[in-house]
Amino acid sequence: MDPKKIKICYLSSVLTVHDYRFLAELAKRNFDVYLVTYFDGEIPGDIRSLDKVTIIHRRPKYFHRIQKYLFAAKAADFRGILKRIRPDILQGGWVWKDGFLAALSGFHPFLLMPWGSDILEHTRSTKRWPLSRLVWPVCRWIVKYTIKRADRVVCDCEKVKDRVMELAGYPEDKVDIFRWGIDLDKFKLGDGVSEIRREAGWESNKVLISTRLFYGEYEIERLIEALPLIIESEPSVRVILAGEGPEEDRLRRMVKDKNLEGFVRFVGKIPNPEMPDYLNAADIYVSSTGTDGTSISLLEAFACGLPAVASEASGQVSGNNEWIQDGVNGFLALAKDTEKFSENTEKFAEKIITLLRNPDMRKKMGDRNLQIAKDRANWRKNFNELERTYIRLAEDYRE
Repeated sequence: MDPKKIKICYLSSVLTVHDYRFLAELAKRNFDVYLVTYFDGEIPGDIRSLDKVTIIHRRPKYFHRIQKYLFAAKAADFRGILKRIRPDILQGGWVWKDGFLAALSGFHPFLLMPWGSDILEHTRSTKRWPLSRLVWPVCRWIVKYTIKRADRVVCDCEKVKDRVMELAGYPEDKVDIFRWGIDLDKFKLGDGVSEIRREAGWESNKVLISTRLFYGEYEIERLIEALPLIIESEPSVRVILAGEGPEEDRLRRMVKDKNLEGFVRFVGKIPNPEMPDYLNAADIYVSSTGTDGTSISLLEAFACGLPAVASEASGQVSGNNEWIQDGVNGFLALAKDTEKFSENTEKFAEKIITLLRNPDMRKKMGDRNLQIAKDRANWRKNFNELERTYIRLAEDYRE
């Protein structure tokens, strides 16, 4: 079937760089794409610039802070939109938000695409958020309801796939794996002296970088907690924190309270086209989140030839395990655990110190990661399989 004859309703009210990448690629492949969004704000400029994507923006007029939870209130309006545009496929993303709204619409075929933490993190009770013991059963029910009403589910890693089947008893033959990948023309090994290092006066320093957003689930504070131990062993270490989010003030206070202001630079959220410059300014990529699907941030670091130190949840397999072989192309460290916080933080620091002390190891791991990115993380090559999923789904429901 010709993609030009397939109309896709892409439902998302988050609108991150990942949405842009999906929309841009679908439009490039000549699908007839409609973005329907209840985004509380102006449409990001990169998405607005996609002239082959029709945008239907239902910006909330009331209850702005809680509108993302008012699924039932949006359902009638969304059904009306679907009747007008008559898509061949409805795609919903974040499972307990837009995915749930897609499920409430009753439209078929419905393609569900979890984003990772909506399946791995938000369906489990956590000690980090006291109210989670009350909220998580509701969230879990919403996720199960949504999965069961999907005609096909596309996951970014085996761990998310396993969780989807575990939560809802969803049949394995209706789940596809699509490892997102990155633009290898953009993310690649740099050459020459980094201007970012030069401007910071860090030409002779060893630099760690974290590019995760400042949200609770990414546990940036764990890196800050480990930093005094790292500095004690390697005084020349410096840290770039590239991100933004509601935890930023707290993280800045932690850095100040621990007298780390001379060691850490908050550079804000870096536009995606500029991210390769920052990754190429670093020696080691660090991710301290305990729960992950396939992390695009990790793959971007791989493509820039960086070794990685990343977390894995105790007793679970995170998406990081599918990309990092401990001691071969990076290190895996147990995620933050309230009962073993000091012990796990020390081990996390030790992994980073090991890499800082071994330039040959960093080079070998970085070279392996560069090859992994070329072999397994090519966005355009990987998207070919997802394109076949769209075509098969459209064909099945036209028969």
